Amino acid sequence: MGLFCLAQCAAASNITLGSIQGQDGWSGGASGPISPSVDQEVTNAAAYSGSQSLHVSNNGYNGAFGGWIFGPSLADAAGQASSGAPADRFALSLLFKSVSTVADGSNLEIDLGNSTGDDRTTFTAITNFADGSGGLALRAAEPDATGNFYPTSLVSTSLSRAVWHRLDITGFYFDGPANDYFQIALDGGSPIVSPNTSLNRWATFEAYNAALSGPYNLASRIYMRSGVGPTSFLPSSSGTAGGFYIDDVSYQSWNSANSAVILSSYSTGFEDTSTVPEPASVSMFAIGFGALIFAARRRATS
Repeated sequence: MGLFCLAQCAAASNITLGSIQGQDGWSGGASGPISPSVDQEVTNAAAYSGSQSLHVSNNGYNGAFGGWIFGPSLADAAGQASSGAPADRFALSLLFKSVSTVADGSNLEIDLGNSTGDDRTTFTAITNFADGSGGLALRAAEPDATGNFYPTSLVSTSLSRAVWHRLDITGFYFDGPANDYFQIALDGGSPIVSPNTSLNRWATFEAYNAALSGPYNLASRIYMRSGVGPTSFLPSSSGTAGGFYIDDVSYQSWNSANSAVILSSYSTGFEDTSTVPEPASVSMFAIGFGALIFAARRRATS
């Protein structure tokens, strides 16, 4: 069955070098602009495709949730049907690469951000600290059914610092308590199994928020932050982390009852579109975005 977009499905507009704040809907969320202390910029130092990417590190401002980096919010957020959410599936895909070729304490959470723009609904992080085999590590965390968090897990290690990696996060939402979950995949592989449950399903923050009598959060965007600086992950470091390049970000929402219809989507390669690309480049971008959507749809039905 062919896929088509019902509404609010568009690629990014022009993005220029410098801070991502205010460009194409990127911001610090409900708190306002991205904090000037957050180390972030659109750069031409590296790119997976095109000539630009987003560079983010955990130098400087850490600890809070507001003031970090929220992508544009989709018009059709995802959540349990009983919450009134128009979508019950959400998929995020991106490419990342370490700036440093050695361990330097870099850490960056890449989460499904909530629709109100003040928190995350999942926890995954890429971290550049020395592990048993060297290389980058992917970490993830989840609460149990009562809302208490299991220890953060090292779910993948020895990821090469020298190449780009693909990260996919897909959220699944169901009526009922403590049953929403997300799946994580690296470099096109199978969903990663949680060591806490032996399932390839990681609990969202649903149970945690319910235990605090907090609101039920809908997922509608990408969210990037770090709670601590580089010396927390590598005490011997200089205290300055190179961070990561992020490129080809794509996310979309749909309803499982009609999985062929994308309700809302956003995608960007952080490119300066004032320079019109060659027709072949346009075609390749369209093919790439379609492949991401197909991959997300395949996981949703598996």
